[in-house]
Amino acid sequence: MLFKDPLLRMSPGQIRRMQNKKLRAFIRYQIPFHPFYRRVFKKLGIDPSSIKRIEDLEKLPLTTKKDILPTEKNPEVYKDFILQPDEKTILSAWPMNRLLVMGMKKSFGVDVAEEFREEYAPSLIIATSGTTGNNVPFVYTQYDLEIFGRSFIRNALVGGITPESKALNLFPFAPHLAFYHTLIAALRGGWFVYHTGGGDVTSTEKAIDLARKLQVDTLIGIPSYLYHMVRKSVELHKPLSTITRIMGAGERFPEGSKKKIERMLVDMGSPGVDIIDVYGATEMRTAFTECRPLTQEFHTHPDLLITEIVDPKTGEQLGPGERGALAITSIDGRGSTVMRYLIGDIFEGGIVYDRCPRCSSPVPRLIGPIRRSHYYEETIHLTNIKGPL
Repeated sequence: MLFKDPLLRMSPGQIRRMQNKKLRAFIRYQIPFHPFYRRVFKKLGIDPSSIKRIEDLEKLPLTTKKDILPTEKNPEVYKDFILQPDEKTILSAWPMNRLLVMGMKKSFGVDVAEEFREEYAPSLIIATSGTTGNNVPFVYTQYDLEIFGRSFIRNALVGGITPESKALNLFPFAPHLAFYHTLIAALRGGWFVYHTGGGDVTSTEKAIDLARKLQVDTLIGIPSYLYHMVRKSVELHKPLSTITRIMGAGERFPEGSKKKIERMLVDMGSPGVDIIDVYGATEMRTAFTECRPLTQEFHTHPDLLITEIVDPKTGEQLGPGERGALAITSIDGRGSTVMRYLIGDIFEGGIVYDRCPRCSSPVPRLIGPIRRSHYYEETIHLTNIKGPL
């Protein structure tokens, strides 16, 4: 496994300048292929060239869940968020030097059409969890799998996975981010990971037996299932004494549950366990990870996404450390992309841009605790039934 992260060689200021440059390029060369945002710019009379810095994103409205949900009039609205280049738009949007390169490639027998298919044709679909009653597809292209795959490896490294790590992937086999994130990170990163498919495919007792037989040191899964598995191992008197790391994603991971899991594992002979929280959303197409347990500080991917903390009602950007809602903007990637998309979560500690005091990473960090936005619930009309949305 060899992964040298160029971000770690940059300063926070260099990262900011890099993001501004990628934002300008993405708006100029990719947004012309985006049905939804092309209409937004035209309807509001916004000159795309006026978006030059992260601060300029305030000119754009927030995108919300309502914008991507299917309607009777447009049941396949998700397609409006997929980049869809055509010959006419390419000729008008791309600079002459890039068009000349394409022409030269073609004259030398390069299959330009095949290159386009790899860059823009959907090849993997994931879907939102359906908390609003509808699963919304988000797609990756081959280009996306390469660049987002690197972010998945980065998350594993930030979370403390080493070349010697052996893990059990307890996420169910399903078209959701958490499973594919773990699968692709393992394939690209070269780690030993056994993919169980979750309790419906591999029973909890069988998963416990596998963890013991393979002597895995890491469990990766949904927090509630991780708790269930550890508790079951206690009931069955099958100690998971080799477990030293747990990574949980897919739902809120309460601190009380973390402490109970840690106590049970230590009582079973574990020398100690780091329980790492991973924050992700389908619309992000990646996730953000803690570098140390219980910090509630999530390391972002500034080469792929701009993360803003905003007032969810006005879209106003808030300052470092101010409580607000998370909005994300794609600055790289093909397939399904979003701009100023309101995830629906409030970060109590906002966002900070200094180096991480624990791992020295220069990337922006989102600071919890994380709360669900009441504005989001009111707008989307979510209802709590026995706990879940």
